[in-house]
Amino acid sequence: MNKKSSMDQPSNMYSTNSWMDDNEPSETVIHDYDQVKQRLIREQDAGLDTLGEIISRQKAMAHGICTEIDLHNEILDDIGDAMDANNDRLVRNSRNIAVISRKDGSCCYWLIIFLLFIAIVVLSTI
Repeated sequence: MNKKSSMDQPSNMYSTNSWMDDNEPSETVIHDYDQVKQRLIREQDAGLDTLGEIISRQKAMAHGICTEIDLHNEILDDIGDAMDANNDRLVRNSRNIAVISRKDGSCCYWLIIFLLFIAIVVLSTI
């Protein structure tokens, strides 16, 4: 074959595709593509709806957790206040015990003195 003659004549390499010649198969392919696309969109919407429900449940759980944490913080504050009050009472009572201990030592001496006085009086009367 001559180079020029091969360029002038249409060859199989430059011919149109058979699937483009017939309108019916191309409409079928487009229709199938649209069906697949619509099915994928429905599946995606269903997935997004499920995801939305999951996020809504997580939001409700987060609100519940927040409420529980607030309650626990209040309880901890009350416990802290009670601990402070108990600590103050403990310090005050420790001071009172120290004072009583000092007085108790001198009270013991006064008791001994009183008992000796009675003993002297009893012995002097005999």
